[in-house]
Amino acid sequence: GDCRPCGQESMRVCRCGKHRSMRPCAEDAFLCDQKCGKMYACGVHKCELVCHAGACGECPLSLPRPCPCGKKRLVPRSCKDMVSTCGDTCEKLLDCGRHHCTERCHTGPCPPCRHIVTKRCRCGQTSRSLQCSSDFRCESKCSRQRSCGRHVCKKKCCVGDCPPCEEICNNKLRCGNHKCQALCHAGPCLPCPLTSTIPCACGFTSINNVPCGAERSMLPPRCSQKCQHSSLCHHPERARHRCHYGPCPPCKQICGVLHEGCEHPCPLPCHDPLPPVPFPYPQYVARAPGLPKKKPKAAALPEPVTLLEVLCPDCMVIVPRLCLGEHEVFEVKCHTS
Repeated sequence: GDCRPCGQESMRVCRCGKHRSMRPCAEDAFLCDQKCGKMYACGVHKCELVCHAGACGECPLSLPRPCPCGKKRLVPRSCKDMVSTCGDTCEKLLDCGRHHCTERCHTGPCPPCRHIVTKRCRCGQTSRSLQCSSDFRCESKCSRQRSCGRHVCKKKCCVGDCPPCEEICNNKLRCGNHKCQALCHAGPCLPCPLTSTIPCACGFTSINNVPCGAERSMLPPRCSQKCQHSSLCHHPERARHRCHYGPCPPCKQICGVLHEGCEHPCPLPCHDPLPPVPFPYPQYVARAPGLPKKKPKAAALPEPVTLLEVLCPDCMVIVPRLCLGEHEVFEVKCHTS
């Protein structure tokens, strides 16, 4: 009988002769996976066939090729030239899928379909006669509610694919000072992201990062600095007290003004007739962050009270006095002597 195929391997060369490889000896042909790449006789184009034996043959572009519309096969003048048109009607199916091209055989894509048809708009409310390739959209605005449930779509010729709401929410936030600037949304608004700073009257001490809206229920911080307001009474300096909003506390220093006719100082607490002050001191006003600050009209402090303006009561100091005959000494009130 016949011998079994050879089971040995040997160095084999592929058909195009470009590659060598150890292959089973019984294989009749060895084909590599590269294109031939040899030049055709035309000297312009190269062979595009995958590994083959023998001659490459004629340049396929010099053989009869179909015209642009595909109805006829024509022989070009050379492989460099494009196949000319056949002169017949193109009749390729247009992009609309319903009509055929009525142009003469031509190169390039077919023009848009120009057949006049009755088309209905996308939403189906209006129909019109126009070219088959034209997109028809009516002017009717969609009245469906958007996903937020608050605003109407208003998209022209809408088919139900209403876009997400692009309106600003504009709801009042819980802080009571600002409105929500996020896009319209379902559910409650996020907390106000702004914070404020509550300063003391002189600005040395402050409370930072106060959530917006909480400033109305908070008191200003206590400051350890000395009040810098000048004295309004006849005393050169006020009694030391801390920085504060509003008018200073009444002066409790001893009056010390000398009575007329004697040299006794007034022992009463300061009782100077202070003038009314409309708004000379800083007042604490809770201000929301991000809002313009209204500056109050400044009112100048009046001049301090002079000693001539201080009216002290009669001197009540007990002093010794001689009688008219200068025989006895009596203790009497200073203002009666």
